[in-house]
Amino acid sequence: MALKLAVEQCSITTRHPFAIARGSTNGYKRAWVRITGTDGQEGWGEADPSSFYGESLETVLAAFERLATHLPRDPFDLEAAEARWAQIVPKNWAARSALSAALHFRRLALNTADAECGRRQLVVFLVGCCRQVGRQSPQQRTIPCEHSG
Repeated sequence: MALKLAVEQCSITTRHPFAIARGSTNGYKRAWVRITGTDGQEGWGEADPSSFYGESLETVLAAFERLATHLPRDPFDLEAAEARWAQIVPKNWAARSALSAALHFRRLALNTADAECGRRQLVVFLVGCCRQVGRQSPQQRTIPCEHSG
């Protein structure tokens, strides 16, 4: 099954600054990813680059460009996909974890739809970007069942 990767940038501004010993900020840049299969099922993830580890939105976006051609043929083979990504971009943990989250989300969506059959609310805790880019949040998505009975 061929998987397709879509990436969006978003900015999050908090009402109050968040401060730690290294500094403070009230603005964050994130990347939101969506992995879609030929069956139409989606998985979502969010990359939160950490300057402490030398990451930025730009390094995350560059990593996604490199990793887009290395999405797994079998979306359930998570361990092999993550091992391959670690070889391609060994130091961009934010990008790799966003893709991993998207594959896990997609897997959960498929398993929930198959196990429960019928309409089911899928509860996933993704924060921030969905509201910022005007997308329907994962908490509101209903997964229809394609089986009868």
